[in-house]
Amino acid sequence: MWFIQNAERWRLEQEALKALKISFSVDEELEAQGFLRLDLEVADNAIIAGLPSEFLPLKLNVTFPDSYPFFRPTVYAADLDLPRHQNKIDKNLCLLPRSSTYWLPETTLAAFLEEQLPKVLTQGMITDAETLQQNPGEQAEPISEYYQAEINAPIIIDTEGFDTIKTNGKPIQHLGQIRLGIQFDRDIPGRILVLECQDEKNHTLSKLPYPLENNFKPSQFAAVYRTMEAPPTGDPEKDYVWINQLLADENEKIKKLKVPIRLKSRNTINNVIGITFPEEHLPGRLSHGWLFIVSGTFADHKKSEKKLQTYPFKYYAKANRINNTDLSFRIPSLKPLADKSIAVFGLGALGAPSVIEFAKNGIREIRIIDFDIVEAGTTVRWPLGISAAGLLKTDALEHFIQENYPYVEIKKFRYTVGGVLSSNKPYKQEELSNIMLLRDIISGVSMVYDATAETGINHFLSVEARKNKIPYLCAYATKGVFGGVIMRSGSDITEGCWMCFQYGLNDGTYPTPPVDESGSIQSAGCGDISFTGTSFELQNIVSAGVRLAVSTLCLNSEGYQNIKEDIGILSLVDENRIPVFPQWSSHKLQIHPQCPYCNTK
Repeated sequence: MWFIQNAERWRLEQEALKALKISFSVDEELEAQGFLRLDLEVADNAIIAGLPSEFLPLKLNVTFPDSYPFFRPTVYAADLDLPRHQNKIDKNLCLLPRSSTYWLPETTLAAFLEEQLPKVLTQGMITDAETLQQNPGEQAEPISEYYQAEINAPIIIDTEGFDTIKTNGKPIQHLGQIRLGIQFDRDIPGRILVLECQDEKNHTLSKLPYPLENNFKPSQFAAVYRTMEAPPTGDPEKDYVWINQLLADENEKIKKLKVPIRLKSRNTINNVIGITFPEEHLPGRLSHGWLFIVSGTFADHKKSEKKLQTYPFKYYAKANRINNTDLSFRIPSLKPLADKSIAVFGLGALGAPSVIEFAKNGIREIRIIDFDIVEAGTTVRWPLGISAAGLLKTDALEHFIQENYPYVEIKKFRYTVGGVLSSNKPYKQEELSNIMLLRDIISGVSMVYDATAETGINHFLSVEARKNKIPYLCAYATKGVFGGVIMRSGSDITEGCWMCFQYGLNDGTYPTPPVDESGSIQSAGCGDISFTGTSFELQNIVSAGVRLAVSTLCLNSEGYQNIKEDIGILSLVDENRIPVFPQWSSHKLQIHPQCPYCNTK
C-alpha cells in the first residue's frame, strides 16, 4: 500500500502525469485491496517529445508493485502488436532491461514514460537485421520466453540434432521423434528427460549418457514438429488445435503416444509434442525456439466414488537444453579441459569438493582414488550430506557425478597409497604390486591432484608424478583451518619440486601458515586423528586449488590464463587467532640448494 503510506509520493505521481497531459483513472476495485492499477490514455496533446504520432491515441494499463518505488511499474499496451520490445502474450512493453539495476526509485511513472515510451515505440518496429546488430543496446528477444509454462516441469533435451535439419518451407514439418525418460514415481506436471532424438527415418541424432536412465526410465517416442511461426495464443489447448489444423491441411494428424504413460500416482500422460519455430537468438539473428505441449488426465481419488474419475489437462513445458555446447557456453575459457584427465588422490573435505568442481567445469575424465567410507559426522564438511553416509567415498562421488554431470567420465579406485597385502586374502595378479597399480592409475593423466594431506603420500606422489612427467599439485589445510597451502610442481612448469618447497618452508623461504595446535580430534569409533574446522573455510583452499589446477591444465592453449606463481599460503586468522578475510601470499617455486632431487647431476 505504498500509495497510502506515502501520500506525498502518490500526489507527485499524479501531478507529473497531469503535467504531461496524460489522462488516467484508478482501478477502484484493486485500490480497495491495497493495489494500484491505472488506466492511461496518451493522446496527441501529450507533452512527450519524439512520440510517433501513428500510435496515438495510445491506451496503456499500468500496474504498480506493492514494493514501489523500489521496483518499476509494469506497463501494458493491449492494443499494440510490436515486432520487438513487447511481450507477445501478456502485451506488456519492455521499457527497460530486466535487471532492477536500470530502475531508479526516484523516477516517477510520468518521467519513465516520457523517457522510454518514444524509444520503445520507435525501436520496437525495427526488424532490419543489420540495423539491430549495429545497435549495442539491443538484446535478443526469444519469443518462447513469453509463454506461461508449468514450473518445475521442463523437458530436458539436446536440441542440436533437430536444429540442423533443413526447413522444407511448409507451414508445418514433422522432424522426427524423441524418446521420453520418465520418473514414474513422480507426479505430473514434472520433469521429463529426452534420452534420444531421432529423425524421420529413425536415425539417431543425439543420445544422452546412459547414467541418466537411472532416474529417468526410458519410455515411448513422442513427435516433434517445426512450424514457420510460434504458436499464436500461448494457450496450450488452443495452440494444440492450431497444430492439428496445420497438419490437417497436409492431410496429417498429430502423432500420439502408442500407449498412455501411467504414473505411480495414477495420473496419465496421453501425449507429448515438441514444437520448434524461428526465434531470435542474437539481435536480428534467428535460430530455433522450442516448446512442448503435454496432455493427459488427472485421477480423482475420492473414496466416495466407486469408479475413478479423471480430468483432462494440457500444459506448456519449456525446453531445458542440455549438450556440451550449452554446458560450455558460460565458461569458454575452459574449453581446453574437454580433452584433459586428472587423478585426484584423497576424497576428504578438500578432495571431494575439488572433484565436483572439476566435473562441473568440464574435465573429460576424473580418476578418483580413496579407500575410506563417508562417516555421517563428517558431512558437516563433506559435500554430499547424510544421503552418502556409509558409502565408499569413491562410490558416492561416482553416483553423484554421473547423475549431475553425465558428460564427465569417472574412473574410481579403492586404493591405499603405500598399502601392503593382507596375509589372509587371495589376490589377483594385477593386485600384487601396489606401486604398479599406482602407475596404472596415473598413466596418461594430465595432472596428479593430491588432497591426501599426508606428508609421506605427498612426497611419494610428487616423485612418481615427476618420473612420469605429470604436473603435480597438492592442497592441504592446517589444524583448525587457520590456514592452508596450495603448491604445484612440474618439470616443464616450475624450477623446483615438492621437496624444494619442504626445505623452503623449513628455512623460512616460504611463510608457514597459521595452525591451531588444539585443533586435533578423534571421534568415537574412528581410528584416525582428524581436525576441527568449517566447510566454508576449507572452500577457500578448494577454490584456490582448483583454480591453480585449471590454469595449469590450460597451459599453452587459448583458454584460462596461467597463474604465474606456484605456491599459495593462506592465513584465515590474525596473530591473535581472530578470523580475518582470507589473506594469500603467493610465491614462485624455486630450486632449493639442499634438495636431493634437484641438485643431482
